[in-house]
Amino acid sequence: MDFFKRSISWWMEGHASLALGNLAMIIYKLGCVAFEQGSLSEAAKYFRQSLEISRLYPALPMEQARTCFMLSEALQKGAEPAEPEEASKTDQDVTSLTEAFFKSSRKSEGKPPFLRGSDFNIYITAKYQ
Repeated sequence: MDFFKRSISWWMEGHASLALGNLAMIIYKLGCVAFEQGSLSEAAKYFRQSLEISRLYPALPMEQARTCFMLSEALQKGAEPAEPEEASKTDQDVTSLTEAFFKSSRKSEGKPPFLRGSDFNIYITAKYQ
C-alpha cells in the first residue's frame, strides 16, 4: 500500500496540473485496499477522488462504472455519504455508464448484463486496470 501512496504523491507533485487516467486507477486501487481492510469511509473517499479524475475521460465508461459500483458497495456497508442521495445517485450512475458502454460498443442487444465486482474488469481495456 505504501507503494501506491508514494505513487500518488509522485503524480500529484510531479504533474500537479495533470489529471491522468493512471492516477484515477491508482486511487481506485487504494480504495479497494481500504475496502478490503474494512475502512469504508476511507475507501469511499478514494473512490470519490478516482471518479473526479476519471470523469475527465468520457471514453472510459466501464472504469467509471466499476468505481461507482465500489463506492456504492462502501456506502451500503456503512461508509458516510457525502450527500444525502449519494447512494441512489451512484447506483444510477453504474446503470447509465454500463448502458452507455454496451450501446456504444454494440456488445449486447437490449438491456446490458447485471455486473458485480470483478465482472467490470472483463470490459476494461486499459492495460493499467
